[in-house]
Order: sequence, then C-alpha cells, then structure tokens
Amino acid sequence: MELRRTNRASLIKKESLNKNQYFISIIKQGYNAGLISVKTAEIIETGISSIIREMILKYTSGDSSSVKDETAAAILSSIYYCIDAYAASLEIPGDIILQLNEKSMKDIYELGIEAINTCIKESNMLYKEIYNNKLDIPMQTYNDTINEVLPSFFATYNVEFGAHEVASTMDYPLAFDDMSTRGIFYIKQYLENLKTETEFCSCFSENNIMKTLSVYGHKFRFDYINAPINLFEILLDQSVFSVLSGSDEVGLPITSLQFEPIFSLFSTMQEADIHINIEKAFSKITDIYSSNNSVLKDYIIRYEKLFVKRYITALDNGNLANMVLIEGENPQDGKIIFDDGDRMDDEQFTKLIDLVEVCENITEKIELISSQVHSLEDYMDLLSSDCLYDDEYIDVFGALSDTELAVIGGTILNEELRNGPLNISSKILLGFKKNAEQDWQKYYVDFILNLDGNRQKIIEGMINKFSFNTDVVF
Repeated sequence: MELRRTNRASLIKKESLNKNQYFISIIKQGYNAGLISVKTAEIIETGISSIIREMILKYTSGDSSSVKDETAAAILSSIYYCIDAYAASLEIPGDIILQLNEKSMKDIYELGIEAINTCIKESNMLYKEIYNNKLDIPMQTYNDTINEVLPSFFATYNVEFGAHEVASTMDYPLAFDDMSTRGIFYIKQYLENLKTETEFCSCFSENNIMKTLSVYGHKFRFDYINAPINLFEILLDQSVFSVLSGSDEVGLPITSLQFEPIFSLFSTMQEADIHINIEKAFSKITDIYSSNNSVLKDYIIRYEKLFVKRYITALDNGNLANMVLIEGENPQDGKIIFDDGDRMDDEQFTKLIDLVEVCENITEKIELISSQVHSLEDYMDLLSSDCLYDDEYIDVFGALSDTELAVIGGTILNEELRNGPLNISSKILLGFKKNAEQDWQKYYVDFILNLDGNRQKIIEGMINKFSFNTDVVF
C-alpha cells in the first residue's frame, strides 16, 4: 500500500476531526495533505466493502447477501463506529494512517471491536458501582434510569450490528451530558457523570434532600417525583446560596432572613466582585464536599461557569428569587391559573384592560389578572393589549406555573415545533425572539432563558408532550 511519508502529527489536526466520523475525517485530512494516495483510498474503500458484505451475510445467517437499505446503512454505521473506536484510542491520530501499511481494514475493525468490548466491561463496572451506591430518593426518572433503562441497554447492545446506537433513552438529566456522543461511549460518559453527581448528592442527608425537593416542587408547582429534574443542580445551587448568605454551615433550603443580604448586597455589586464572591463560595463548597475527590472537584468547578451566567442574568432582570429556595415561602399567593374556562365577553375584557393599565402596583395587577382571566385565549389577548409595561411582563410570567408556561410556549413556538420535538436552547429561542411580532413574546423568551436548567427541561418536556401526544387535550 502506497503511503507518502511526512510529519503526520503536524498535518492531521485533531481539533478539526469529527468525532462521529473520526476515521473518515482523518482519511480526508490525510488525502488533502498528501499523506494518502488515490490507490490507498481505493484500498480502504475495498476493505470496508468487504467487511460490510461479510457482516450482511452474518446478519442474515448466510441466507442472503442483501438487506434493506436502512439495515445496510445501520450495519455500515456500526462498522465505522468500531473503526473509529480503534482510531480514537491512538494518541496520535495520524498513526492510523501509518498502520494502513501493516494492517488490513478487517484487522483495524476487529481491534475496534476489542476497544468497544473493553469499554463495555468498564461501563458495566461503573454501573454496578452506581447501583450499589444509588440514592434512596423517590425520583422516578432517577430510579427508572438506574433500575431499568441502563440494564436494558446492556442487555440489548449489539456491537456487530448496532455499535453506534443507544436504543434506550436516559430520562434522568445530568448537568453535563454530551448527547452528540453515540453508542457505548455515550453510556460510559453518562455513567461517569452520574457517578460524580451521585457522590455529591450523597453528601446530604435523606431528610435534607427530601426537604429541598419538597420546597422546590412547592415553589414551582410540579410533581418532583415524576418530573425530569437534576438533583445535583438543585442541591449545588442551594448550597452556593447558603454560603453566599454568610452561613457558617451549608443548610438547605435557606431562610428568608438569609436571602435578604444576598439580594441587597449583590444588587449593588460590580460584576467583577460578583464573580469573586461566587468563586469563593464554590471554593468553600469544594473544600467541604470534594477535598479528596479530584473528579468531583473539577465537576463542581466546571458547573461554576453555568451558575455565574444564570446568576448574573437573574440579578440583572430582578429574578434572583426564582433561583433560590426559601424555606416557608408560599408560592401560591398571587398565582395566575387558567384552565381553558369560559372566555370573558368584550365588555368584561375591555374593563379589565382599563383597570390593569391604570394600576401602578404590579402585585395588584397580577391579582386583577388572576381573579378574572381563566382561559388561555383571554390571557394571550391581554398580553397583546399593551396594558403591561417592560419588566411587568416578567413578573406576570413569574406568576404562571410550569404547565401554563409550557402551554404558552407550545402556542407561540408552533413553527419551530413543525420540525419535530423542541429542544430549548438559547439559539432557538433567540432566533424566535428576533422575528417575534409582539413585545410580550420577546419577554417570554427572556423569562424562559433566565430560568434554571431544571425548569427549562421540565417546560421543554411539557411543550413536547402537549404538542405531540394526541392523548393530551386542552
């Protein structure tokens, strides 16, 4: 096999490689850099074709050399996944090109299967450790993922014909979850992160966890037992607020007296000083919970960037209280609830708009709306009537439950939902905001983007459920 020798390390740029087409990316770079000749490229193609013919025969138990196009495509993807696995195991990407002198594509494919089997064993060991140390909490997605979903994956994972697939869905969300990774390598990174998050959560007593979850569910009016929320984020967020309040010990949740100095102090603080204080808080938390666990320490520090961004945004928009769980607060007061009841007649609606418009107190405005608006149509007509001003929209949205926010989101994001289930991201929402026809829709986007990650995931799930589940009727 012809190979033009040069400095492979400098010509193959690892940062430019597609991790889901790793081998192909290397070959393309090598070809463009003159490392691989046309003859070599043809030999690679022939080798791949030979492997897929062999695997199709194995798939059909020798009965046929042809399968449906989608089956053949899946088998080919599985083959490339195995080849990628071996190529990615090499310290220098260009080494795979040199090995083409010594090994056939079948040899490289089989080495990839060995690498995957090793990853399966390591992942199984991780799973058993997680299972043996799982938290005793009544969170359905957490327990189902550990007790049912992960065992199902290991039982059905097929290295030969579906190495790239993850047939099971990990319903329990993580603070960091690279969903662009596929197959067993996705499962391994999921397990590694789940283990780290569980180690942090296990630092808290069961009573403390349940108390925090109860306040969280009560504040945002949802069933935390069945909701897809991430416990690590909730406990870490509230731990940070506990430290920021000046408490000598981390207590969850904090009291209203502890929250007052956080708001008053930080509302006048420069952004650079906010960063410094939050960094100190995270440093204290890592000292308390991860002094002997470097992996957990790095994970917490990595999360700090997400926290700081949300904190400053919430502070700037006057929504800091939405991030904090305060013991004893009553979130039901002043809440707006619409249940698709009877619509107001024109006279009633006009009278309400006039009252809201002249009212100068936002709390009183919310009470007016909550006492008289009971249908989605009336509520959205009110938002469009210009009787609210600037940040008053944010306060009004803050009086809605996650279910009601999801219903509104599903209504105004209908164009985005035509392409399939919605994945809430700043890119998607900012794109919608840019083209939004009405100001209140822009404020809605700002409100959703300022929510913590758990609430965004809950609202996203509800939007998709309402939009794509025909059993849900309004």
